[in-house]
Amino acid sequence: MPQPPSPTASNSQRAEQLDFFPSFRGQGWLPGETVFSWASRYHRLSGKVKAGKTAEQLFGRERSWFHTDLPAGIDHFVQATDGQLGSSTSILFDHTILPYYLLFRPKSHAHDAIQGIRCGRLSDVRGWLGMPGNRLGPPSKLKACRICLELDQRNHGCSYWHVSHQLPGVWVCPLHHMPLTHSRCSAPRDGRYRWLLPDINDLEPSGGELFSAMESGKSVLVALARIAVHATETAWEFEFDACRLVATYLTALGEHGFVEATGQPCFEELGAAFFEAMSSLNFVPEMLSISSDRHVAARQVSHLLKVQIHCASFPNLLFIAWLFESWDVFREAYDRIDRNASDICRKVSGSLEKNRERTS
Repeated sequence: MPQPPSPTASNSQRAEQLDFFPSFRGQGWLPGETVFSWASRYHRLSGKVKAGKTAEQLFGRERSWFHTDLPAGIDHFVQATDGQLGSSTSILFDHTILPYYLLFRPKSHAHDAIQGIRCGRLSDVRGWLGMPGNRLGPPSKLKACRICLELDQRNHGCSYWHVSHQLPGVWVCPLHHMPLTHSRCSAPRDGRYRWLLPDINDLEPSGGELFSAMESGKSVLVALARIAVHATETAWEFEFDACRLVATYLTALGEHGFVEATGQPCFEELGAAFFEAMSSLNFVPEMLSISSDRHVAARQVSHLLKVQIHCASFPNLLFIAWLFESWDVFREAYDRIDRNASDICRKVSGSLEKNRERTS
């Protein structure tokens, strides 16, 4: 991953940095921790009363409510911590959910997003990437696993927010397969929170009910969670190519018997099979449209088989979880596809147009 040059600080900024940095010199990252979580830990350890003062100190701007997924003022954060927590790019890729939204986009989009965040255009970047979530993805709400929370308390002396739990479309812990639950101690304002850390006593009590309801779709949820986490962790290694993605899907669909001898997808059978698999997730509120309406499911498949310059991550990861055993299996299939897959894509595009005309 390319590293941007370290931001420079003025003498006054440097003096302020040195004044307070020793108070958290030993506070490094916990495994898979979010930026919001680190700042919340610092706020608690520093003994500050006002949330805005912590925000001003760490991110250069005083405010009382914060987005948990992407931080504003990332360069100021690097300066404030003397660069010991990483560069702006490494922090954004390792401690936020940004790479999730860049998975199915050209590499140039990643550079533009990073530059936009560093230049203070966070709202523009969020809108451009479709955050806090795409149409089928959940909103940005803080989520935690009860088992992870207890283990974190035992192993690290405190609980914290994990990046893997905050990814859109991840409803179960990828390690313990338990339903993730939301914190209820501070209701979000437009997806923003005050500084807080997860507490076992403040988690919503819906986990047990969800666990009972999820048995029929548990395998899909676990596969989706694992694939989403693995894909996000290795996002920079993935070279997105629209034609190769569609060709990879078609090859896998052919192996499952959903492609005719002519190379055209069997849309009716394919849509029915995808809907049947998704119907097991009808207990998940964010999945109601695709899991309860076969026409919505069929349209989703048709959309995924259309070559696009960039794609939303959640629908593609859901489709990958249905077609492939893991992200590694998908990557092996993707890497086997010839980069020049335009012929396959043109054939499918023509078939899609005919199918849309027939069903409209």
